[in-house]
Amino acid sequence: MNVRVQQPASSALHTASYYAASSAAQPDYTALQGEMSCDVCVVGGGFSGLNTAIELAVRGMRVVLLEAHKI
Repeated sequence: MNVRVQQPASSALHTASYYAASSAAQPDYTALQGEMSCDVCVVGGGFSGLNTAIELAVRGMRVVLLEAHKI
């Protein structure tokens, strides 16, 4: 199958990629305000940050994942 997907321009929210151009729209979340309680705070939603957050949550920890842009 030959599929053409228009590549979006790179932006502060997400880099230009096939995934960004072809994925379903993701919800926008409001900025964190106030306080949250957790066992572990993971800063950065890249591959390592996401994997770390998932592995810790599977092991029963309360995890907060912080990302400045889109995950």
